[in-house]
Amino acid sequence: MGIYQSAGGLYGGKPQTQLCVMGFNALGGYVFARMAHNGGYDVCPYSVAAAAGAVYGVITGFFHVILGCLAGFTHYESTNGEYEIRNVFGVARGYNPNWARNVGHGV
Repeated sequence: MGIYQSAGGLYGGKPQTQLCVMGFNALGGYVFARMAHNGGYDVCPYSVAAAAGAVYGVITGFFHVILGCLAGFTHYESTNGEYEIRNVFGVARGYNPNWARNVGHGV
C-alpha cells in the first residue's frame, strides 16, 4: 500500500485507521523478532522489536494522517448526473445514472 492509498487517496482518509496501522506495525516488529529467534537468530528482545515497530508507525502515521486530512477537503460538483470531485491529490470525474433520484453521489 502506497502513501497515497493509505492517506485515503482521492476521497480522503480516516485518522482512526492510522491508530490501527500503528498497532499492526508494533505487532509486525514483534513477529519479526520472534521469527528470527525461531530461525536461530536473536536480533533483539521482543519488547524492543515491538517498540521499534510502534515508533515506526507513529512517525509514518503522522504524515499519513496529515495527508489524509488534506485529502478530506474535497469539492464535489454535480450537474445532470455528471460529477466532479477535486482535492489536493487530483480530480475524479464520472457519471451517476441515478442522479434524477438522488441515489448515491457518484462515489
